[in-house]
Amino acid sequence: MGSGSLTQYASTGRYRHDQRVTQNGYAAGQLQSVAINNNGIVVGTFSNGQNLDLASVTLSHFNGTNYLKALDGGAYAVTEQSGAAIIGASGSISGSSLEGSNTDIASESPS
Repeated sequence: MGSGSLTQYASTGRYRHDQRVTQNGYAAGQLQSVAINNNGIVVGTFSNGQNLDLASVTLSHFNGTNYLKALDGGAYAVTEQSGAAIIGASGSISGSSLEGSNTDIASESPS
């Protein structure tokens, strides 16, 4: 700074304190909501108006589906008998949809 300029290593030029600086990005934003689209992409909406792809959901199947281990919360774990997940199962994702259910899992007793 003593020489009146600052080197920006991502650029070939030099910045002088009397030059005008313009912004070419977005202001900081807070994550406000998360949704899944029909392509299985998890999209975050931020307070600065930006929508960013955060993750993706893929469909998989197993050769031994009946051998998956049931876990709490409706999840399943791979077992030796089920085999590894085979990514690319047929099916579709309905983004921003809720599954209709007639079971209140909050009133279910653990087995």
